[in-house]
Amino acid sequence: MARYRAGALIGAARSLYEAAGLAPEIALTVAEALVEADLLGFDTHGLRFCPAYIKAIESGGMAKSGDPIVLNERPGALTLDGAGLPGQWVMAWALEEAERRIGDGATMAVAVKNARNAGCLAVYARRVALGGRMLILTASAPTNGVVAPYGGREGRLATNPLAAGMPADPHPIVFDTSAAAVTNRMTERARDAGTRLAGSYVVGADGQPSDDPAALFGPPKGAILSSGGLDQGYKGFAFGLLTEMLASGLSGTGRNDPEAQGQSLFFLMIDPEGFGGLDAFEASATHLREWCRSSAPMAGFESVRATGDRAAEAFARQRSEGVDLAADVMPGLLPLLERYGVPAPDPIDGSQS
Repeated sequence: MARYRAGALIGAARSLYEAAGLAPEIALTVAEALVEADLLGFDTHGLRFCPAYIKAIESGGMAKSGDPIVLNERPGALTLDGAGLPGQWVMAWALEEAERRIGDGATMAVAVKNARNAGCLAVYARRVALGGRMLILTASAPTNGVVAPYGGREGRLATNPLAAGMPADPHPIVFDTSAAAVTNRMTERARDAGTRLAGSYVVGADGQPSDDPAALFGPPKGAILSSGGLDQGYKGFAFGLLTEMLASGLSGTGRNDPEAQGQSLFFLMIDPEGFGGLDAFEASATHLREWCRSSAPMAGFESVRATGDRAAEAFARQRSEGVDLAADVMPGLLPLLERYGVPAPDPIDGSQS
């Protein structure tokens, strides 16, 4: 494994996307968001996406320039068409617009259709929380049906992630979870590495739960189980229906829409100053986190870790010492960098083995 300076990774990714045709500002926004995901430890949703993004750019499946289109606007609400643009650019644009429009109000809701993959949702939740506001964000893909409804063996829903960021001291409370028992990227990684999943998170076409990713990919194809798995999957199934309707339903592009494509997003930005005040909110969130940490640990645990602790620690360490790229990331990047004549980033001395 090799460690790389975050700035070097951003520079290489930015140059790669520009060389492939993305507008410079969009290329930088995408590169920064992907590397930030790696910094936070979400390495299945960081630079590992590069090959898929380049393929989409080259095939015309991802727009190279432009801005989202406003479809509907009301006080406190906005609906956008992502116009096939990279999800990172769409989210950056939408968050900036939400910040501008929230004004003296307390909330701003934004629904987006037809964006391309936005990557790690925790990146946006954390950014907003660092600015003193709360963000609740979800995503769906109306043409993706890899997750089975509870009791089913065929995929019907997307993994439908949900993230949130809450201001707290010394770092925000941030989470990024999913209505699925496992993400698409984790199943791909296990398949490519020839390993098993950590549990029976998928169901084969024969209807049998399995920890073998081959049961998902087939042939014939299986499905991912809802979050909660065999015993509690009805909870994840309900969670998936909610997140899909927030993202796809409110943006006006559900599974009944023959023209639906790309990724749908929904977020609610909340200004604590419009309620009990930011200072009170931060004090409450900080106390709540410490109160949870104070619990005596159960057997097998050294201590209680609060939501967001691991990501905050990973960000601070990797920002200082370098990003530990997962072993499958650079092999996927190097052929693309070579094809477009972009110099590969140098690993930090002594980090490569």
